[in-house]
Amino acid sequence: MKKILIRSGWLIFFIIFPFVVSYAKGPDDLIEKITSYPTPKDGWNIYIGSVKLSCDSKHYACVARNENDYCIIYDGKKGKVYDQISADSPIFYPGSGEVFYKAKKGSKWHLVIGEDEQKEYEGIGPIYANSDASRVAYIVARGNKKVVVIDGKESRRYDAIDAKSGVVFSKDSKRYAYAATIDGKISVIDNGKEHKGYDDVLRIVLSPDSSRLVYGVKDENGWFVVVDNMEGKRYRAVADILISPDSQNVAYVARKGSTTRMIVNDDESSSYDICSAGVFSPDSKRFAYLAIREEKWFIVLDGKKGQDFEEIGYLTFSGDSKHFAFTARKDNKWFVVIDGKIQKQMYDSIPYFSYAVGYGDTLVYSIKSGEDWFVVMDGKPGKRYDQVSIPQLSPDNNHMYYMARKDKKWMVVMDGKESKGYDGVSMPRFTPDSKHLAFIVQNMGQWYINIDGKEGMDRFAAFVRGSRLDFDTPTHLSTWVFQFPDMTIGKYEVTIE
Repeated sequence: MKKILIRSGWLIFFIIFPFVVSYAKGPDDLIEKITSYPTPKDGWNIYIGSVKLSCDSKHYACVARNENDYCIIYDGKKGKVYDQISADSPIFYPGSGEVFYKAKKGSKWHLVIGEDEQKEYEGIGPIYANSDASRVAYIVARGNKKVVVIDGKESRRYDAIDAKSGVVFSKDSKRYAYAATIDGKISVIDNGKEHKGYDDVLRIVLSPDSSRLVYGVKDENGWFVVVDNMEGKRYRAVADILISPDSQNVAYVARKGSTTRMIVNDDESSSYDICSAGVFSPDSKRFAYLAIREEKWFIVLDGKKGQDFEEIGYLTFSGDSKHFAFTARKDNKWFVVIDGKIQKQMYDSIPYFSYAVGYGDTLVYSIKSGEDWFVVMDGKPGKRYDQVSIPQLSPDNNHMYYMARKDKKWMVVMDGKESKGYDGVSMPRFTPDSKHLAFIVQNMGQWYINIDGKEGMDRFAAFVRGSRLDFDTPTHLSTWVFQFPDMTIGKYEVTIE
């Protein structure tokens, strides 16, 4: 059964169930389409706060209730009915459009992946997945014991599983590791192999090339780091374990007595009152960290101490690893230091600071000076506003844009040019070819689209939390909305002619 309605230039098709599709011709070259997914009838009501989107923005899922029954709704389709669904459900993982959730029927819990119900257990803990969700692990209860289920296969039973370390997958997904309690000692389990047990385990890290396993542990003599099964020196405490991008270097912070030091490949730095986690350059050849001694802040770059400051904020390498920059404060003024040289401009605050991706040695940062905010790119300040967001670059790196507020109105600023002012705006997104800029706007309680300064015709109650403007081609975008008047979920698409 289908009904066609012509109204104010809109051609709307109503399909009774499971969804409704409508089209609207917007200004000039924008064609808008809404696919609505009404809530199933018969007393079912969705929890608005549970609505979540897949990481590619192609699917949605939420929890619905009918008296004492619960189910997951996935793209408008009602799933199997259960007595209870966990509060953290539904869950989506990167690289997969399938929905994950934990559901209870009777006294048993199941992990459900898509429409597939996994084995039942007395309880199910956190869920972990590799980069594309092709491998899934979770912790379950077996009587008074704990078991790790990976790819549907159970591990042996342990006294406990360390949830704070979780189950870690390697980048190539071939390796996994977690920490388990065996006879009062905590062991790291590496692809099923049980390593030596300790009193405590701090953190488990697998290298980017998946070949190295590093973790912090404690025994009766103190804390230390185990690198590829080799025990390091004992300290009072260890923290911030880091492996370089090329997987060749291991760094961490260690506390010895009342002082701290940086350890890089077993080489110990001089002592400091405090030192922060380090940062490797993208090519892994350089290393920097922040340290404090006698209330003086400084940077240690490639093993060499820099000059003293009152405070230091952000630190970063350029994308080509040739330059290093950080923000610092002296005499209550903030400034930027590039390759050891203090820049002349002084500010009240530098809330955001980074090298522009793709620009190599171009610095972009947000500034607060008095009551004014503005963006600086390569040392050149932009127009002053009441507030600005983090600046971003287009995919081709030829355009810079950010959100700004002036006189209680928000706008998008691209290459110095302001959009119209609104009550609210979202972070903009460029098309893949960088030819079109789109963003969500809000005025008078209604939300809608703005593409290249042209406003769409459709109005919405809200955009779904976590939704983004997803361009699958240079002329087509989609996102998810709540529609007037009953908060029906809809997939909103725009084609640029």
